[in-house]
Amino acid sequence: MRSLLMIILMVVVCAFSLLFFAQNNQAVLLSYFIGESEIPLSFIMLASLLLGVLLGLIVMSSSLFKYKFQARQFERKLKQKKQELENLRSLPLRDDY
Repeated sequence: MRSLLMIILMVVVCAFSLLFFAQNNQAVLLSYFIGESEIPLSFIMLASLLLGVLLGLIVMSSSLFKYKFQARQFERKLKQKKQELENLRSLPLRDDY
C-alpha cells in the first residue's frame, strides 16, 4: 500500500514538474568560461536539479558505504558472540564443592 502511494506521489510530482517546465520555455543567455549560448530556461532548471541530485547522491554514498561496512562488522561480532554463548551453554557444569 505504501509503495503504491509513493508511486502515485511520484507521478503527480512529475506531472506538475512537466507543467512547470512547459510554462518556462523562454530562452535564457547562459554565459560560461569559454563562451555563451541561449538555452531554454526549463532545460537549465532541469539540469540544475539533476546536478543537485547527483551531487547529493555522491555525498550520501560515502556515508552509506561507511554504515554498511560498520553493519557488516557488527554482524560478524554478533555471530562470533552468539557462537561463544552457544559454546558456553554446551559445556557441562562442574560442581567441585
